[in-house]
Amino acid sequence: MRILHLKTVRPMPRLRTTVIPHGPYRFPEPRESKESARRRLQLPEQAFVGLSFGHIRDGKNLDLTIKAMTELPAFHLVVAGKEQSSSQKPITYYQDLARSLNVDARCHWIHGHIPAEDVGNLFTASDLVLLTYSQNFRSASGVLNAAVAYRKPCIASSGGGTSGLSFKTTASDGLSSRTIFQP
Repeated sequence: MRILHLKTVRPMPRLRTTVIPHGPYRFPEPRESKESARRRLQLPEQAFVGLSFGHIRDGKNLDLTIKAMTELPAFHLVVAGKEQSSSQKPITYYQDLARSLNVDARCHWIHGHIPAEDVGNLFTASDLVLLTYSQNFRSASGVLNAAVAYRKPCIASSGGGTSGLSFKTTASDGLSSRTIFQP
């Protein structure tokens, strides 16, 4: 183990650090074409498909995405993953919200653990990966790494930054007005 000495304005205790790279995940290559994956997932061939991948939790702003769908008639949402914990809104909350807004026919739910051999097919079927995290969401994004590995564009909340497509993380109209997939 190597000791790293930090130069700061105030004295710091000696810290032991270990660098653990968090590079792209090595999921298997997709086994299906985009067309085949969409048929299997019952996604329209001409739809614009956004993917929310990984744990289903409040900080991913799925509710804002579902609300934004009322203004994006060609957009379909695939939510693939399992619930984070019982302290978070359950998947039924988001399904009920989609139903109440009449966008449920365009929401596709794959609830549960996603086997590694199916991950590539989900990204292949999608046009865009959603990283619509709230301002208080804290995590290294394994989803971003997977999106990069599968060469998929992302739409992300700004987190206070100014680069790329960003939107206010508290309003669905902020998301729908910043999209690149409006017909």
